[in-house]
Amino acid sequence: MDCGSDVNIRTLNGTEVVSEIKMNTDGITIKNKDKNTIVMKDAGMVVTAEKISIGDSGETIKKILLDLITAIKAMTLMTNMGATIAPPINIADFEGIKTRINTFMEIS
Repeated sequence: MDCGSDVNIRTLNGTEVVSEIKMNTDGITIKNKDKNTIVMKDAGMVVTAEKISIGDSGETIKKILLDLITAIKAMTLMTNMGATIAPPINIADFEGIKTRINTFMEIS
């Protein structure tokens, strides 16, 4: 199908737009009633949502990031004075980042 210009597809619940797909020469935009949006253009893709999940196997970005935080918290570094003692003095910062990852990357 060649429409030659913009294509808009909407699903309605009465008069309320519950989802929308817009396609044109700039790219594709997908939106739902909760304001979740996916914009795809030549330069890449932007997903706007309160929470996201990436990956559907045992390995996800969330799991990798949480494993990285755990490894950083357990790090021991060698200095002129000897080995440092885990946990790092800014462990609360890492716990805060871990909480932010869990909040952002969890879909209920």
